[in-house]
Amino acid sequence: MPLSNPLRRLSRRTLIACTSLAVAGAALAVGVTVQGPDAEPERALTGAEAQRFAMARMSMYEASPAELRITVPQDEKEAMVIHGLVDYRVHRAVGSYRVTDRPSRGASGMLAWDMGGLGVAPDQSKRGEGAWKADVRGIAKTASGMRAPQWSPRAYSTDPLDIALRMTHMLGSSRPDNAQLLAQSGPRWLGRESIEGTRYDIMSGPRPSVREKPTVRSTRSPLRYWIGPTGELRRVEATVRGLPGPVRIEVVAGRTGSKVPDTPWGRPARRA
Repeated sequence: MPLSNPLRRLSRRTLIACTSLAVAGAALAVGVTVQGPDAEPERALTGAEAQRFAMARMSMYEASPAELRITVPQDEKEAMVIHGLVDYRVHRAVGSYRVTDRPSRGASGMLAWDMGGLGVAPDQSKRGEGAWKADVRGIAKTASGMRAPQWSPRAYSTDPLDIALRMTHMLGSSRPDNAQLLAQSGPRWLGRESIEGTRYDIMSGPRPSVREKPTVRSTRSPLRYWIGPTGELRRVEATVRGLPGPVRIEVVAGRTGSKVPDTPWGRPARRA
């Protein structure tokens, strides 16, 4: 089964690597308050902030299966939105996708992805709206009932969609990161935002090491993270070269109780 047009369109945009990700764009979530013009300037992390940052990936692991909303802009008007469920204990995820402002065949469908690749099942209904679901229970149920021939499996490429999906699997870990090493790698405190009544610190990620990339000694990390009071991860944003806005991964809810089905195209997933 061929890939849908939106996925082909994304595949034509090549990237230099995952480390070309950075952050930009306005907040999309409801109830977001951004700091005013008198906000504190950016600075190095305090010890307490580094400790909370180091807990972020483990908090995601413990909160899984977690409900995510992923936004991948395609041009100035359109974006691909994925509403998904990820389980870091089994390294699998499933979701539904749609391309905004394009109610046509192939503009929505189902996605499933693990550490090795993804499967795509475009919606073949006339208006392209039959497979779009924003409820994770419905998403998991739909994927569980689909047959392997309905999916088009492929390995990951360097297109923005694939980078966003791979990023979701990198956000969870069964152990906390080393706070001291994390602080030494150059993350920066960038500001604060209030999302739905909770204040989050915005932190840039670690920079590539000088040994690995000598030319980026003074370059800020290409990622930004929204970290809560106890180390919970709320959002990650990244700008991909060639896209008009940020790739965003929003953590909608944790411990959903829904189960991510086995890899639907027949290849067994690797367990932790």
